[in-house]
Amino acid sequence: EGAQCPAMAVLYHAVFDALLLLAPIAPFISESVYLSFYKKYERKASLSLFAWPTAEKKHRDALLERRFEIARNITTAVASCRQKADIPLRWPLEEARVVSESTEILSAVEHLSGLIESLSNVRLVRIAKQPKTEAKVSINKAKVGAAFKRDSPAALAALEKEDHAALAGWLSGEEKEYLSGGKFSIGRDMVQVEEKAEGFAISRFEGGRVFLKTEMKRELFEEAMLREVARRVQLMRKEKKLVESDRIALHLECEDRELLSILKRHTGALASQVNAETVGFARHSGGFAKEWEIEEAKVKISIEKI
Repeated sequence: EGAQCPAMAVLYHAVFDALLLLAPIAPFISESVYLSFYKKYERKASLSLFAWPTAEKKHRDALLERRFEIARNITTAVASCRQKADIPLRWPLEEARVVSESTEILSAVEHLSGLIESLSNVRLVRIAKQPKTEAKVSINKAKVGAAFKRDSPAALAALEKEDHAALAGWLSGEEKEYLSGGKFSIGRDMVQVEEKAEGFAISRFEGGRVFLKTEMKRELFEEAMLREVARRVQLMRKEKKLVESDRIALHLECEDRELLSILKRHTGALASQVNAETVGFARHSGGFAKEWEIEEAKVKISIEKI
């Protein structure tokens, strides 16, 4: 079975080793789990008859681990971009561009783009050239003053004359210091560069940058609004202690024409997301009802268990 489904094989062995580690602390629970499932495959009468698990270094894939680390860094950078643009993670976006000169990073993106897309809720993650950007440099005068003392006015004057793009390029590289005015060694803590690219939010990660496209097409906006409503319905289901299999009758009242139009166009998708048998838009007085505000539009949601 493991050959046909590698993920299940990994889960099987990971849980089994976890049971062995748990046995000295919680012997009854771990033994119960072993007897109810693992015994028919492992054939030994008790979990206590197995040797203590040891790490098998041959199973470690250092390259894969490094790629996952890079993918995590990129995902964090995308989240930072979303925060800067004030776009929630549950809203789908069209594209994230990864800009880097590192072949290691580019290889990781090629192999794990699907994972990054899933974790970041982005339709496409791709390697790309840097879009046209504008760099704005701010100088930390306190740090410059502490470093150069009496020479700080001259150092500040030299820094202010520096090309902003050159400083941005230095900060994106690995050099620790930048020589300004031919004699002032500027540290990374003395300057900050804010990059801007029209239509993108930008965030750095180790070895590269992410450019997240912030413009939402109509299709993505409608999907986002649908998720917002579905999220509220799921919160109400939870409040009423409904389980996943419980079917409901859903009633929606909304005075905002645009949102109401979106909900009516995607009734089937909404019903599928919240396990609704019916979706109605007429005024309704029964059931469990709440009023919500979604993007400045007020929506009254009523649910009844069928």
